[in-house]
Amino acid sequence: MSEQTATTPAAAAAKLDSLIASPEFRTKLLAAGAAETREFHELMATKSRGGADKLDQVIAGTAEVPLVELVTAGQLSTHNQMISAAALREIGVGDLAIRQVFEGKPVSRAEHDAVKALRADRLSDKEWRAKFLAGDRAAVRDMAHMNIVIVGGFEEKAA
Repeated sequence: MSEQTATTPAAAAAKLDSLIASPEFRTKLLAAGAAETREFHELMATKSRGGADKLDQVIAGTAEVPLVELVTAGQLSTHNQMISAAALREIGVGDLAIRQVFEGKPVSRAEHDAVKALRADRLSDKEWRAKFLAGDRAAVRDMAHMNIVIVGGFEEKAA
């Protein structure tokens, strides 16, 4: 185990990269060495505190893709986040909506219901539906925005 603990997300990421590059550390970590496991988890926790900065970089397309990245169930790797953000940007989705996709923050019940009704109206409009199915940029972008809100769900307010 190293003598000095990383105190910033960037320092923790750099330290993890160097430790993972070490065959000795990897062997001990995979063998469930107590000190190595503790250090790994501490560094991962410190690194994860930089989430907002990393998300800004992902959205901007400037995040560094690690050589090795461990993600848990339901999470996307940095590489896949960048691909998703670029695909959304390609169809005209803005940074705030892309952020909402990754953060998954719900909207109010009223906004959620209004967007669901709007989507139903659009899909029942024969001309709009034809544009959407033909790949009309504005229709595709609008559908993406509606789906972002709907999939994100709504927040129940306590009465």
